Amino acid sequence: MTTVTQSSTREPLHVVASTSDDDGLVGFQYYWPVRVHKRQIDNGDSMVLNVSPPFTTALNGVAFTWALRLCDECVVAAPGENGATSLRQVFLMLYYKEGPAPEIFIENVKMTIHDHNSGLELLSFPLTVDAADLNKGMGCPMTLDPESQNSFTTFIHTHIDQFLEIRCDFKLKSSLFKPLSYLPSVDTACRSQRIEKAVNQFIEDLSTGKLRVPDVEEDDLNDRFAVHRRAFMFGCDHVEYECLREGRVGDEDELLKHVRSTLAHKYFNGVLLQGVHYFEDFVSLVEGVLEAKLPPLKRECERFICREIMASTSFQETADSTFIKKMLLLSEKFNLDHLKMVTAGVLVDKMLCDSEKPMEDLGDMRDELKQIASEISTSCENLTDDAAEDDLVESVVDDLQTLAQRMRRVSLSHSPSIVGGSSSSSPGSSTSVTPTNSAAHSPAALDSPRPFSPSSPSSSRFKRVELDNLDDWYVYPPAPVALLRTH
Repeated sequence: MTTVTQSSTREPLHVVASTSDDDGLVGFQYYWPVRVHKRQIDNGDSMVLNVSPPFTTALNGVAFTWALRLCDECVVAAPGENGATSLRQVFLMLYYKEGPAPEIFIENVKMTIHDHNSGLELLSFPLTVDAADLNKGMGCPMTLDPESQNSFTTFIHTHIDQFLEIRCDFKLKSSLFKPLSYLPSVDTACRSQRIEKAVNQFIEDLSTGKLRVPDVEEDDLNDRFAVHRRAFMFGCDHVEYECLREGRVGDEDELLKHVRSTLAHKYFNGVLLQGVHYFEDFVSLVEGVLEAKLPPLKRECERFICREIMASTSFQETADSTFIKKMLLLSEKFNLDHLKMVTAGVLVDKMLCDSEKPMEDLGDMRDELKQIASEISTSCENLTDDAAEDDLVESVVDDLQTLAQRMRRVSLSHSPSIVGGSSSSSPGSSTSVTPTNSAAHSPAALDSPRPFSPSSPSSSRFKRVELDNLDDWYVYPPAPVALLRTH
């Protein structure tokens, strides 16, 4: 495992990241300078209670936020002559506060106590946490034998009002830092070939007029995305029916879930995306998908942009930060949480790498974000005044400031297996290129025309995405025939 030399000047929030080729793990190290002190509790007694500032471990735009807690807790001792007794023991706990996964598996955690000034380790034994699953909002305590637990409790109580440095080293699987893994899987290896075949046939038959969507009302024809909703829901029923008719289905709930995710991916790329050439087109697409209440297609919008961002940061020396900022504002406006995490993570990572004063740069970024917000507002009915644009920008800047504070002084030692090439960073530097492991990206993929070209006229009218001869898809008046369901 390679590491990065620490800076000689330590700050309250200091995370060091390293990568390991052998085991596919990413290791993080957090330094928490803390003055151990007691707090008054309700009955007039006092107890040790210290909580660290939240700190964030991020890679590829995927961010997990943690906190440490040092506290007294009452435990029941073994029965003695007078029966079972309770005594207070000091525990050190790691909490999972925020992240894209509701549950996360920690491979290994080791905590050590050091002198804040000299850096010397003060305990002869490490404080470990067994490998465990953590739900969001939960914490896991260190694991010690009874003798070591008593020694640790005594040690903490003898250092009240003194400064210590708690060092936390923990490892996570590198697969946790793949942005697209938090969206429904559409990889060929994970997708039923029967479902894929049925989906492809449905889209082909719909495009050639062999199939028509029933139950389309006259008002629907005036709203392209209402029509797309009818087509998508009809497609889910049609594909599921075709799969059920072939038998060998298994769990029908799982079948429907895979049908929806596969059809959403194919429908988005084969139908909706055909009309997207500029940023304005994509704004209209997102707005239309949300108004039509199609969550599977909303996730495909996020997948599409995340892939573009990961491709640009993987194979280009300089990512298009303006494009990423546009997508960040768009994700904030339309509550695209996954896209917001990735765009904010990549921007902050780049900012910490390129700037010596990132917080000042955030202030300078406001004007650029305001200009982008004005561009977005041209097509958004509820973002048509300066106050709404200002609220959008301030919300984004506040979130970036919070994330930057939590990621401050993060160093990443690059690994050829992760970034597709070697790189080095100077001691104490804050290196942060956001690599990706996605096999879907390749240098050849970047030769195709990029979406939302910077040369696209920002003043052009927003265009609704539509297909040629879209009316030929639908039966009007509504057809009386409906697909049969077997459940």
